[in-house]
Amino acid sequence: MSFLISRLAPRTRLFASTANINSTRTITRRLLTTNGSSKTVVVERELPKPPPPSRKRWLWTGAGVGALVWFVGLGAALNHQRLSSSVVHGTLFMVRYDPRVIALVGDKVDYADYWPWISGSVNHLKGKIDIKFSIRGSKGKQNKCLF
Repeated sequence: MSFLISRLAPRTRLFASTANINSTRTITRRLLTTNGSSKTVVVERELPKPPPPSRKRWLWTGAGVGALVWFVGLGAALNHQRLSSSVVHGTLFMVRYDPRVIALVGDKVDYADYWPWISGSVNHLKGKIDIKFSIRGSKGKQNKCLF
């Protein structure tokens, strides 16, 4: 409509303002001509809806939760790989039947926790093994086993 008005009266200015009348949105336009007379035109139509809220926060939150799940899963998988290694089984076997360890922590030597955490690395190809885990015996004492 403003296109037609500008073509019909080339020397008019268009000012627009919004008003809320009876909870309906309307647009009020006032045309000012160069000779000083003004004419008010009311257009009854809905204003455009505001844009939806941004999804960036949800994307960043999802990326953070996804990265956290990956790190926890990777840590658990690598710990399970070390736990099921023949080196760890052999070390725990030797510790269980060593008389010095039995005298220190008691009989029934096993991992200190239900879900043991094996720290260090096991590299079979290079022959480098550096592991550490906690053990507990029947006396209730908890000690670290280093190999």
